[in-house]
Amino acid sequence: MSDNSNQALDDARRYVRRKRIFYTVLGIWVALCLMWFAIDMADDSSSIWFYWPMLGTGIAVAITGIVLLGIGGLFGADWERRQIDSYLDRHPRIQPAGASVGATTSPPATDGSSTTHTTGEGAMRIGLASVFVDDQDQAERFYTEVLGLKIKTNAPYGPGGRWLTVVSPEDPDGIELVLHLADEPARTFRRANHEIGRPMISLRTHDCQRDADRLKSKGVTFVHEPARMDYGGMDAVFEDTSGNLINLHQD
Repeated sequence: MSDNSNQALDDARRYVRRKRIFYTVLGIWVALCLMWFAIDMADDSSSIWFYWPMLGTGIAVAITGIVLLGIGGLFGADWERRQIDSYLDRHPRIQPAGASVGATTSPPATDGSSTTHTTGEGAMRIGLASVFVDDQDQAERFYTEVLGLKIKTNAPYGPGGRWLTVVSPEDPDGIELVLHLADEPARTFRRANHEIGRPMISLRTHDCQRDADRLKSKGVTFVHEPARMDYGGMDAVFEDTSGNLINLHQD
């Protein structure tokens, strides 16, 4: 889901919560008005007074509606967003939730491990995952032209190698997959994982069977066909042409 969609969903949820609060207040006010009216009618005195508390509290209910629902454009979502932006401009150290505050990226990993991004406040987030390949040009073609991923970084890195990362086109700022140029220890590690059938990474999809059929039409070899797992998800495993097994997962 895009950032704009997430923002719209958050705005809708806040509006519904505020609307629920306003209707609750309105219902309580109506009940009080009926009670005051009944008490006033049962009173033997000739004076009628119930409309005074009804009027005073009615004004309070109207103000509550304006504050909560932004009636007439006052104090609504746009006003709230402007106030938040203004506050953040005056306090640049504070960032919206989910942003990388003072993020620092550790040096590129060369052992097949993932790299994390550490934020100034809050928990760390996974930044990189990696696989080892013997031919980065071939791996680049497979992961982009066949799998449909997108190049994020392509820069010289070490003798004869590149710092080559790919990302999902739907999440270009998400986790990056590094296509590391393998050395002999990395090849040994890769072979050992392949022999026991352990995938190096897992790619998520909404339709495992559909994507498996699409990849097979492009010549991709599957070592395990799509199958429903005991836990309820669906998985398939294929070769990436670089000696790695890749899992294709559907929730």
